Amino acid sequence: MSILSTHRRLGKYLMALLFVSVFFLLLFLFRFELLRAAGRYLISEDEPCRVQAIFVLAGGPKDRAGEALELYRQGLGRFLVCTGGTVPADFEALGLPFREAEITAAYLARSGMDSSAIVLLPEGSSTLEESELILRYCLEKKLDTVMVVSHRFHTRRIRSFFEKPFREAGIYLNIHGAPSSQYDEKRWWENEYGLLMVNNEYVKLIYYLIF
Repeated sequence: MSILSTHRRLGKYLMALLFVSVFFLLLFLFRFELLRAAGRYLISEDEPCRVQAIFVLAGGPKDRAGEALELYRQGLGRFLVCTGGTVPADFEALGLPFREAEITAAYLARSGMDSSAIVLLPEGSSTLEESELILRYCLEKKLDTVMVVSHRFHTRRIRSFFEKPFREAGIYLNIHGAPSSQYDEKRWWENEYGLLMVNNEYVKLIYYLIF
């Protein structure tokens, strides 16, 4: 092998090393902006407006139900519908067979909401199942304007399940995200709950995109 050929190959290696070094340096310098952008991508919500019913999805009853209750008190919905048929593991371990919809309803009642304005739909164990359940309920009750409330980082995945079937059914859908009380959405990577939420949302988005 000639000296010229060796120098050329060495030059290519050095350029590749320089490129990789610059790439990782930029990642490090802009890491916080990239992490914030990853969180912002998961948020896809609408401006709240008046609807016939507000649906509170299962999971995180304090944050989601609390936000839905505030919207109800602003006069944006006539009643709240709580979904979720799964018994949380902690409740099951204590021998308390309360489903997620019942836990959410109990939180609303304890917060002072009139029980006559709370509807239970204690079914569904996933966002997809809840979307189908809510659509059936809307068609049965002839509802044509509804709001769905969940955590803000959950809203993009909600839209991917809800938007098309609701549009085809002629039902106006308003998606609203509740802020989390467990982490700061602008600095979600500093908290275990934020890390779990963002990680789970991206894994689920990729899973449903593939399958």
